[in-house]
Amino acid sequence: MKAVICAGGSGTRLLPLTKAINKHLLPIGIEPMILRIVRQIRDCGISSIAIVTTSEGMTPISSFLGDGSDYECDITYFCQNKPLGIAHAILCTENFLAGDHFMVILGDNIFNDDISDHIKKFSGGKEDVHLFLKKVGNPSQFGIAKFEGDQLVDIIEKPKDPPTDCCVTGIYLYKNSVLNEMKMLTPSTRGELEISDINSKLANSKKASYSMLKELWIDAGTLKDYVLANKAVYESQDSF
Repeated sequence: MKAVICAGGSGTRLLPLTKAINKHLLPIGIEPMILRIVRQIRDCGISSIAIVTTSEGMTPISSFLGDGSDYECDITYFCQNKPLGIAHAILCTENFLAGDHFMVILGDNIFNDDISDHIKKFSGGKEDVHLFLKKVGNPSQFGIAKFEGDQLVDIIEKPKDPPTDCCVTGIYLYKNSVLNEMKMLTPSTRGELEISDINSKLANSKKASYSMLKELWIDAGTLKDYVLANKAVYESQDSF
């Protein structure tokens, strides 16, 4: 199993903080956001990590993390020059993945759950994707899971009438064969290869499994959520 951290984006929703610093280097608790994610990946037993970022983000992120040896992992960097979507960012790492199954984490997802057991189970399972879900109070703002009984059957993006309150977080596990599905995607109306299209297709085909995050999860992409994430992490026992 390898890991891909998607660390693109200009961070405009976090201005003025991101005027001086890349958003993935902003502190969460006592360490930069991206270092927290690197440590969590390593603690799951994954030591080979790809970071996909923009040309602007490449120098500050790579200067800080280096080759990963300071954090007991190996880090390889990839540049996504244009905002062409998460699926496109993953495809940039195809040679790095080299046939391995892989985890994808969006670089502004802050979570506390230990997901290592789910990773072990997924590697030997038959599903093509495992999604981590979290109950939210504003489901119309997220990609939302739809079920038939306990079976995940669809992902609906920002539904006006949400079928559940279970949002799809930015933490995914994929079999390597899913890369072929990504190659067949066509750009959305906003010109991106949407990861939600892949997840929805696999759910429709009943090739998706899921688990619920029970502890902290915040998409720290806005100023309000960034402040909430910092407060929550500072107060958690593993922050010090």
